[in-house]
Amino acid sequence: MEPNITKFLEDKKAAYLKNKLKANTSEQETKQINDDAQKKFSLKEWLQDSASRAKQLSYTTHPAKFSHPDIKRELSLLITLKDKKEDGLLRTGNTQEISDVVGNAACLDVHKFLSIKLSNNLSIIENLQQETDLIKKTITSTGLSYAPIRNEYMQINQTEITNKSSAKLKQVYFPINPEKNTDTASYHLLSLLTSSSILYQLKSQIQDINFSEENKDTRAQRDNAKDKNDYEFTGKINQVKNLTSIGFGGSQPQNVSALNSQHGGVSFLLNSMPPVLDKRKTQPPKNDFYTNTLWVNDNIKSLFIYLNKMVNSPVRENMEKRKKDILQQILFQIHLFALRVRKLPQNWSNYPTYDNLPKWQKIYLDEAYQNIRDTKEKNHSFKEKCLEESARWITNQYRELFSVNIGDAELKEFSKILKQSKEIIR
Repeated sequence: MEPNITKFLEDKKAAYLKNKLKANTSEQETKQINDDAQKKFSLKEWLQDSASRAKQLSYTTHPAKFSHPDIKRELSLLITLKDKKEDGLLRTGNTQEISDVVGNAACLDVHKFLSIKLSNNLSIIENLQQETDLIKKTITSTGLSYAPIRNEYMQINQTEITNKSSAKLKQVYFPINPEKNTDTASYHLLSLLTSSSILYQLKSQIQDINFSEENKDTRAQRDNAKDKNDYEFTGKINQVKNLTSIGFGGSQPQNVSALNSQHGGVSFLLNSMPPVLDKRKTQPPKNDFYTNTLWVNDNIKSLFIYLNKMVNSPVRENMEKRKKDILQQILFQIHLFALRVRKLPQNWSNYPTYDNLPKWQKIYLDEAYQNIRDTKEKNHSFKEKCLEESARWITNQYRELFSVNIGDAELKEFSKILKQSKEIIR
């Protein structure tokens, strides 16, 4: 007899005896129970019994009872499986557990038996489908005829094709060519049935990640390092977090499907909350630093007010020096905005979003270009442009704040003064 079949029957017999034999069972009753178990779980008796019950089960990929426990098994779907492809799509054919079983929960042991792998690395049901010599020999060695046993087992594959649905499935159909004749109308199904193979393959993969041998070893190394006060431990533990459990079938998961029963009726839902994004206090400019990022804050505004009072003051003593001091302070405030932008990750300006940003502004604002800013032979061009545009911005803001008509003369004056302050732009 095949070793895996022998083990299956021995396990069934052991479970039967554990349930039947009690502490107060007499010796005669014990002998009778053991004799009954030996006969009941012989291969011949088991083949006859399980084959007769196979018709009470149906293979499925989308058990309807996941949607509602009172739905008949005939409404479950068996999808024709395509070859597995590395196409990145989440579909039934790309999972390892390709089918499930629904029907009489008391007959799920038949499905378990048919799933046993034999020495040719095929399951019993696969051997029956292919009618291999191994399965023929296994059945006929008991004195049973092969064909009747096979025919009864193969009834588990016979799923009735139906166009019926149920209100309990809560499915939504969208008409794509509505016609008066409803018999020829077509629909898109917008709400799908649950694919138990995908559902529990997801659970298996999560458990493989969270409880892998590699994770166990890493945790042990971490605990050992902690005991030794070794703070340089850099091991990595892979884990899928923020999971939610979802249950099917309550205390009777076997009433939903075989896969559901094997997994205790519990699967996982992945966290589908939107990502938590770091809030930027400074927005990098997409087109121009002076219009997209820079603005007149309280510090800059107070300097402009002081500049305006000084320009309109009758006191002209040391006017040029005082004007230069204020303009340099405004330039320094402008540079503080640039320093905030530089705190963003390097190379931010190289993303397509910032293609319209002038190159000299990328050099000024992105830390990726620090080597250019620090090299005297290379930084002259961007500094000249920066001082020129800063003078233009100051002129425009002064005009808007105080509604005064200043033009090219003042712009040239501000540019001349700022060009004496290259050390601020660094």
